[in-house]
Amino acid sequence: MPPRPRRRTGFTLVEMACAVVLTGLLGVLLVSAWGAFGVPAVESYRRGRLAREAMMAAASLAADLGGSLPSPVGRYGGRDEYALVSWRTTGGDDLELWFDGPPADGTTSHSLPDLAVIYWVDPVSSTLRRWDQATGTTTVVSSDTVAMAVETDYPGGGGDQLAIVLTFQYRDIIRQHTFIASKP
Repeated sequence: MPPRPRRRTGFTLVEMACAVVLTGLLGVLLVSAWGAFGVPAVESYRRGRLAREAMMAAASLAADLGGSLPSPVGRYGGRDEYALVSWRTTGGDDLELWFDGPPADGTTSHSLPDLAVIYWVDPVSSTLRRWDQATGTTTVVSSDTVAMAVETDYPGGGGDQLAIVLTFQYRDIIRQHTFIASKP
């Protein structure tokens, strides 16, 4: 019986080269797919995050600039109780809102019994913060907030309008929002 020829096992050099070329082609397709679909999705997430933070800041400012604070003891008060009577800024980068404390006289003394709500940007944590004198609490209103500029004599407002410019930044995207408020 003649000896059988041995069959070789493994890959040939041509088969190996074809596998390398096909793997490289697959890699190129994946990179181009990421550029077409992944990058816009990440950009959309970043823009959406900044929009969400701006909406939270706008909601908080609108609630405080809307006319009056709830009673510190948790009861509903009258329309004149804790009414917004004035605003001011100490350096253009913070906002003090003063509410008429009891007894309501329609003016502010910038001290007790009037109550203050103060907004400012914390540069360390890049957050917009709100301090409520009535409750003694500080809350984070929005994150990714890098600057706040307040103009109490907004042009064309006659002293009754306030401009608040908030700058938001997340990674490489920067958005600036201007809020205009009128005295209630």
